[in-house]
Amino acid sequence: MVSLLGEDAPRSFSLLYEKADINVLEDIFDKECGKNASAMMDDLAKGDASQKMRNVNILEKIKKEYNSDEALEEFIGNLVKSAQCYLQFNDEEIAKVIPGNENKMMRMIQLCLPEYNDPSNFRDKFIRKFAEMCPGGSFNPGDCLATNYKPNQIVVVAAASGFPLRFVANVAVLKNKYEEKQIGQRAAHNKMVLHTESFREELPSLFEKSKNEKEKALRPTVLLAYAMGIVTDKTEQATGKSFKAIGFADIFGNISNWMDLGKNILQSVETLATKDADAQKVTNLVNEKLRSEYMHIDKKDSLKKELGRIVNCEVLPLCGNDDLNPVYKDYLNDALKIVETKLTVQ
Repeated sequence: MVSLLGEDAPRSFSLLYEKADINVLEDIFDKECGKNASAMMDDLAKGDASQKMRNVNILEKIKKEYNSDEALEEFIGNLVKSAQCYLQFNDEEIAKVIPGNENKMMRMIQLCLPEYNDPSNFRDKFIRKFAEMCPGGSFNPGDCLATNYKPNQIVVVAAASGFPLRFVANVAVLKNKYEEKQIGQRAAHNKMVLHTESFREELPSLFEKSKNEKEKALRPTVLLAYAMGIVTDKTEQATGKSFKAIGFADIFGNISNWMDLGKNILQSVETLATKDADAQKVTNLVNEKLRSEYMHIDKKDSLKKELGRIVNCEVLPLCGNDDLNPVYKDYLNDALKIVETKLTVQ
């Protein structure tokens, strides 16, 4: 500090005040204190190597403090847990296998370690224990290990990617809140506020639908399949069993792959509700025919009449010819909605 005054200048605090501001003085104090502290720590280490505090490799420190396998495993286990993603995941949803909504989540943990050479190869042991503590093989030393050039630092990074939204625990809470807003006097208003965009087709559900929800969604598709004549009567030659079926063409255009849909239209809906892959195939076939073969007004009128016939001649008898039966009313309402939304003349 005195050197700031110059060699021939008088020694006084007032002159020092003129020559240096607070930042300069703080910098001098920091440098001098750091130099003295380093010297004292080096002197302490010379007398007792276990008291070494400067230039200590973190792996060396861990080796001394966690000198048993049990203690080391506990330390590494806590290290892995503390480096997990902030997102909370729903284990039940992760365990589900849903066609078209599969578990594709990738978990990865990266470890960045300083080099440390000692006769016991403690660094290799640390890496081996770390791999054992990481869940589901999420850590692969060949791909997920890097060298940290700061000897006093270990870095652990955990990441999860490529997962459907249903895996996130908070999404279920948001779903419940959304459904609450779809009920009551303000339901229409809330739907307008919540849905800032509209889509030609309904977006796929984030969560697996219940059997009833699947049947409700499939009723219009099956009604159209019957009305289009896609569904036909088949009989097994060996057993004499009769059933409704949809045929799919092979690579040569021959209809040979027949899908059993039960004995009637109600069973067809129930059957497809339990077979997601088959339901998707039927849905794709119906949508394709609707786009390619039912654009003309005459074709649409013909399909309307056939829908009415299916509802009144096939569904109604299965409901005891009771036009107040809730199942019949569901199919009737679905048929009317198809006419209003898919068969209107543009």
